[in-house]
Order: sequence, then structure tokens, then C-alpha cells
Amino acid sequence: MSMPASVLEAHHLAVRVDGNIPVLVVPPEPDFEGLRALVRERLANLLPLMGGRACRLDLGERAIENFDLRRLLHLLRDEYSIVVTGLYVLPEAIHQYAERELKLRLFPIDPGAPEAEAVGEALEEESDPEEEEVAEPELAIAVDAPTEPEVEEPTIQAAVPLVALPEPGRRTLYVHRTLRSGASVRFEGDIMVMGDVNPGAQVIGSGNVLVLGALKGLAHAGSAGDEGAFILAFDLRPTQLRIARKIAIPPQRTPDARFDPEVARIEGDHLVVEPYRPRSSR
Repeated sequence: MSMPASVLEAHHLAVRVDGNIPVLVVPPEPDFEGLRALVRERLANLLPLMGGRACRLDLGERAIENFDLRRLLHLLRDEYSIVVTGLYVLPEAIHQYAERELKLRLFPIDPGAPEAEAVGEALEEESDPEEEEVAEPELAIAVDAPTEPEVEEPTIQAAVPLVALPEPGRRTLYVHRTLRSGASVRFEGDIMVMGDVNPGAQVIGSGNVLVLGALKGLAHAGSAGDEGAFILAFDLRPTQLRIARKIAIPPQRTPDARFDPEVARIEGDHLVVEPYRPRSSR
């Protein structure tokens, strides 16, 4: 695993790029609690390098601890909207992990060893060419090459009926935190932010965008061209609104203005913003 020259380090946390895929490098020293504190303290500075994309995780010399690994993946996904699609690990760590999970001692197979050749010759002599069958392996444990771990898809639930229920099969990404400046969330489906979207942050979804807090950054709904998408926020003060290809920059509001839930949608050829009214009051 060669390290490209362009590596930005934040103490012991770093990001490198392999091809066009960002790789988050974590240090081997701290336990999970220390690593979680380090991620929460330093990762925000590295988010611009992640670009809101899926990434890989470089564990370096860390052992593979299944429980801690799952907690780290959930931390990155739930608090930073980073989906990990692959791991960089040492072969020794894979071997130890496989032995621990299988509860069996693993022995490497050397195809060039004399014993292996002798066994192979004996099997060839005993085989009957008229009854060729695939023999089941005997007393051998084969370990597949490491594959990229399965990452749970964002929870698919019925959206809170603020405006309309999602279409059957439509996906929703729930972001359970406030998005600070520099944060970027992109998702093929609806996005619901359980917090604020601060200036300098952006939320981009192919479906609807709902912010259960103050929207002060950029929001783009219907990014794939869906003009029926909408943007709803409890406090709508964005730097920019986009729906499909329509762009709007709302006027500045006085600090003492009252902010009520508002929804932005396309009507005719215009992007309009109006107070949100539940269906029962329409």
C-alpha cells in the first residue's frame, strides 16, 4: 500500500486518495473510545477531501475487531454521512480475524511442496476417467481473499408526513446531526436532516430535502431533474436554493423576523417559497 505524496495529516488522522477514491487512515494506538474522540475532534477538517463520496478505511496495523469496526462504520455514516466501502488491512490481521471467527487454527497451503505434489499424483492415479466427478476437498480449509465489507444501506423508513409520504421503494437518508460549514451530504433519494444546515454546508438529494431545524446553507432537491421535488425547513434562511435546474437566492431577513416552517417548490417556471400548511389546514 503505497502512500501518495498528497496526504493531509491531522495529528494521527489522515486522508489519501487512491485513484479517485478517498481513503481515511486511522492510527493504530488508541482504543475505540480514543479513536471516536479523535474522529469527532479532527475529521471535520478533512471533510472537504472526502467530497461527500464513499471512501475506504485504512486500519494500518490495527487488529480487526468486529464490534469496534461496526461502531466506527456507524459513527462515520450517522454523524458524517461517510459510507465505507472497503478496508485496507495487513494479511496477518486477516489471518488472526479468520482464526478467531472460525475458532479453528488455519494452516497455509503450499502448492509447490513435495507432500502436495505426492498427494496430487496419488489422486490422479486413483481417478477413473470414465467417472469423472468433482471430489469434495478433504481436511482442507480455504480462506477467500479479503473482500470489501458489506455496509448497511441508510435506514429506509416512511418519511414523517410533513408534506407527503415517499413513493413505494423510495429511499430516505436520515442525518442525525447539525451540518457545519464545509460538510456536504449527497444522496440518491430523500434527505432528512435532524438539525441545522449551517452556512457553508450543502445538502444535495435527487428527491426531497427536509431540514428539521434552520436551513442557512445550500439545499438542492431534485438534483437529477425532478421538478416535483420540494425543500422544507423549520427556519428557511438559505444562502441558495435549487430544485432541479431552478436556482433562487432568498432575500435577507431581519434578525428579529419570525421564522415559521416554509416550503420551496416549483410552480410554473418559477421557484417559490411559501409558508408550510399541513394538508388538514388546506
